[in-house]
Order: sequence, then structure tokens, then C-alpha cells
Amino acid sequence: MEIHDSLDTLARSFGLSRAAMLAKPLRSNTEIRDAMLPGLARANPKHDQHQVQDAATNFVTHQLAQQLAPVEIVTNERFLFAPGRAKPAILPVRQELALGMRSMEWQAIELTGEARHFAPGATRELTNVGTADDKLEQNAAWYGAAYEVDYFSMLQSDLHGRNEQAEKNRAMRLAMDRLAEDIGGWGYTARKIPGMFNHGAAYTLDLEKSFGNPSLTADEMMDQLKILDLVIDEWMPMRTMSGVIMPKSHRLNMVDKFGGTNGEGENRWKLALEIFPWLGNIIQDQRMLTASSSGGAMWQFWSADSTNLWYETTASPLLYGPFEDQMTSRFIGIAQHAGVINKEARLLLRAQMPIDV
Repeated sequence: MEIHDSLDTLARSFGLSRAAMLAKPLRSNTEIRDAMLPGLARANPKHDQHQVQDAATNFVTHQLAQQLAPVEIVTNERFLFAPGRAKPAILPVRQELALGMRSMEWQAIELTGEARHFAPGATRELTNVGTADDKLEQNAAWYGAAYEVDYFSMLQSDLHGRNEQAEKNRAMRLAMDRLAEDIGGWGYTARKIPGMFNHGAAYTLDLEKSFGNPSLTADEMMDQLKILDLVIDEWMPMRTMSGVIMPKSHRLNMVDKFGGTNGEGENRWKLALEIFPWLGNIIQDQRMLTASSSGGAMWQFWSADSTNLWYETTASPLLYGPFEDQMTSRFIGIAQHAGVINKEARLLLRAQMPIDV
């Protein structure tokens, strides 16, 4: 065994400086072995290579790595209905239901009767006009999410510049917004609560061909647009369409076909925008590629009317807590909804198309 006459010679024998050795005092043979593991492994090739790798990883991670600020991956999902997240929101958000109520009802009134000719003085021949009343009802439902935080995990996250409670609170809100988006579009079938895309109070038109079909010609597209416009005028003669939700690929196909093979039809798209004003407000959403009842594409038209057409839901989740369990705190977010309320069926119109082949 080599005897060292000073701390300097001992440090040099390990490949260290005196300052480095003093900065990390070694108190046992095990600690010395662990600290010198890479050097010992080179001296002894039969040393456990897994331990060598672990030591190298530990050295890089804890001594030479620079700790950067955390980054939160932002979702790229498209929201059309979720309160506060949809920009622009297709439907206004209202909360007519008091928390805890199970359903909402309203009267649908249709005016009836007829006028007729009568002889002078024979007014008894005239019939009285009246109303045909129908009561409509829509159920309500609760939904929510929860998260937990504990004292020790929050201490550790603080060391990395993170706020664990704020992160989990945002995760809870995102989860609830995703469900709110799904409810706004498709409702909640288990409770017979409708969304905008499957609401029973709407007119549905089945088109012969899909606007996403690459074989569809510009003339065929124009003919189908004319049919849609005629149906719109027939279905809601006293109203204007606010816009249409369609797949982005359909709009691109129309712009491409209306431009012509050699650009000879470059003004045809502008002509279509002038003839059909509702094409000026296209909301592009690829979810509409399979939205029809047959699994094909669908266009959803709507006429804005905040009095008769809205999304009945809590504008912002209600947060309850903390509920303490020793060192752990639990928070619960809840909201209530009744889906999309459409008191006037003429406010919604959808065009369903066959599956592209």
C-alpha cells in the first residue's frame, strides 16, 4: 500500500485537487468507492458496467446539467363551444337554470286559424283563431373534475420553479372544458341532452354528393350551393344565416375547383361569396368530416339569436375545497349544463353528405 505524506498527494492520486476533495469529504470506504467509480472502473474493466453508467448519468444530471425553467405544453385543440376557451364562441353561454334544478321547460306556441269571406251581416260564419300549445322539456346534468396536492410534492415543485397547485388547477379546467366542448357539439345522450350538431329542433338536408369529393366539378358544387340557398330561404325566410361550420378540406376543395385548372375561373369564388353571403363566415373544423348520422361529412348552419338559441351551462366551474386529509388537500370543480337550447327550430339547419370514396 502506498503511503501518502500529505493531503495534496492523496488528492492527486485520486485525480482531484485538494479543494475538490475538501469540498466533498469522504467518510467511508463505500463513499470513496462511489465517488471514484468512473476511475476505478477504468482500472478494473471487469467492474459492473451498469454501475459505471449510473454513476456517469448521476454526474451529468446533478453536477453539469443546467436547470431550465419548466415549459407547459399548450393544447392545440379547437374549441367552438367551451365557455371562455372558444374564440369565437358559436353560441352564447347562458345559465337560466338555478343550481340543483333538474330540467327546464318552455311552451312552444303555434298560431292557428283562418280568415274567410262573409256576406254583409253574416259575421257568425267566421271561425275563431287560436293557438296550438306544446310543452318542451330538457334535462340538466352535473359534471366535474378534482385534483389533490400534498405539502411535500409542492415543496419539491417549488425548487424547480413550478406551482403544482396552479398546474393541476389548469389541468382540471382543461378537462372540464373538453367535456363542455363535447356537450356543446354532441350533447349528453345518456340524459337525452342535445348538442348543436344533433339537436332535434333543426332541419336536415341530405345532399347527393360531398363537397370533399375530389371528383366533384365546379358546376356540381355551384348547383349544390344553389340547392342549399333555396332551402335556407324556404326554411327561414325571415332570417339570415350567421355562418356555417364545415371541414377545412371542403373549403379548400371549393376554392381550388372554382379557380379552374388553369386559373380561368379565378373570379368564380368571389361570385359564390356574393351570391351566398353565408359563405363569408365559414368556421373550419375537421371534426365535421364524420359528423353526419351516416358517418359522412356535414355542414352546420345557424342563425344567431341569443334569446332562443344558446348553450345552457355554467360559465365558469365552481371550485370547492380544500378538503384536508393530513398533509393532502383535495379540490373539486363542478358545473351544471342542459346542453344546447333551441326554442325556435328554424335557427338550425344542417346538410349531411355521403362518405367520400
